[in-house]
Amino acid sequence: MSKKIIGYKATLDYICKTKKYVVGKTYSMKALPKVCSRGFHYCLNAINTMNYYVYNNKFKLLEIEDLSTETSTTYDNEKSATNKMKIVREITDPDELFKLLGIYKKYDENGVLVHEKEKWCETKYHNGQRIEQIVYRLNDCWEKFFYNDAGIIVRKEDSAGHWTEHKLNKARNIIKTQRSDGYLYEAVYKNGKQISYKDSNGDSKYTTKLRNGNTVTITKVKGEITSKVVLDSKKRTISSLSFSDNGMEKTEQKYKRNGKTYTEHTKFYVKNKKTGKYELDSFEKSIYEDGNLI
Repeated sequence: MSKKIIGYKATLDYICKTKKYVVGKTYSMKALPKVCSRGFHYCLNAINTMNYYVYNNKFKLLEIEDLSTETSTTYDNEKSATNKMKIVREITDPDELFKLLGIYKKYDENGVLVHEKEKWCETKYHNGQRIEQIVYRLNDCWEKFFYNDAGIIVRKEDSAGHWTEHKLNKARNIIKTQRSDGYLYEAVYKNGKQISYKDSNGDSKYTTKLRNGNTVTITKVKGEITSKVVLDSKKRTISSLSFSDNGMEKTEQKYKRNGKTYTEHTKFYVKNKKTGKYELDSFEKSIYEDGNLI
C-alpha cells in the first residue's frame, strides 16, 4: 500500500491562476505533470507556498492529497506538480497557520489588517494603523509598545515590570514622560519650539527670546547654572558660558561683514579651592573668515 502524500496549496480566494478550487473535490488531468509547466502545483512544506503567494486578505491555504503516481518534483522538493489531487480542507485555525507558515494575519470584513503574528513579534492594528505590539526576546523576556493615532510610541512595558509613558501635544512633541522608577520629565513648547524643560533629576533648561532678537538658553542641574548660550537673530552663537567641576569657560564672538568674519574671545577660569571663586587662568583671541582661522 502506497504512503499517503499530503501537501499544501496556496490560493487567492481559492483561485490559482484561472482555476478555482473547492474543498472536498478531486481534480485530475490526462497529461503527465511537469513542475512549472503542467499539472496541479503544491508544496510538501507549507512554508514554501510563501515563495509564490503574498499573505494578504485573500490568502487561503488548502491541504491537499496527491493521488497520482506520476508526480513531478523539483530537485530540492520545494514544489511538486501532480495530475490528480483532492482538496482535503481549508486551514483556518490561527495556531495551525502560524505553526505551518511562521506567520498569521487576520483581516476584518473590509479586508483591513487587524492582527499579525510572527516568530518574534505580535501586532494589533486599528483602521490600518499599528496600535499595540509585543516583541519577544530571549529567555521568555518581552517588550510591549502602545502607539497613538500617529504611530508614535506613547507607552512601553517589559516583562521585568518596567514601564515608560509619554504625553504629546498636538504637534506630536513630548511634553511629559513618566517612568516606573519615579522619573518625571516635563517640557513646555511655544510656537512649535521647546522653550523649557525640567525633570526629577534636577535638570532644567529654559530658552527665552529678547527684544533685541537675541535668544538665551540656560541649562541648570539641580538649580545650579551649568551653561548659558546666547544666539543672535541669525542663530549664531555670540556668547557662551559653561561650568565644569573645576572651572569655567566664557566665549564671546563678534561678527563683521555680514557674518563672514568674526572675532572670538575665550577666557578660561579655574576655581580657587580656598575662596570658591573663579579666577582667570588664560585668554585666547582668534579671528575667523569663512570658517577658517586667519
